[in-house]
Amino acid sequence: MDITVPWNISTINPEAVSQMACTAAAAPGIPGNLGETKVLVVFHEPIDPLVGFTVHCSAEADVTVARDS
Repeated sequence: MDITVPWNISTINPEAVSQMACTAAAAPGIPGNLGETKVLVVFHEPIDPLVGFTVHCSAEADVTVARDS
């Protein structure tokens, strides 16, 4: 799941980042019917839209940084 934001992630409240990521990960119609903790959420920032900040929504509804695959 890709999300393009008009701000740099470092300037956003971490709770807001979690809310956006977990809401996106739980959206209906995710291919493969993955659970929200399995969906990679990639935020694209204006400083470098080609490089993403990748996270997973955790079972506690906050985010963890995803490992590079």
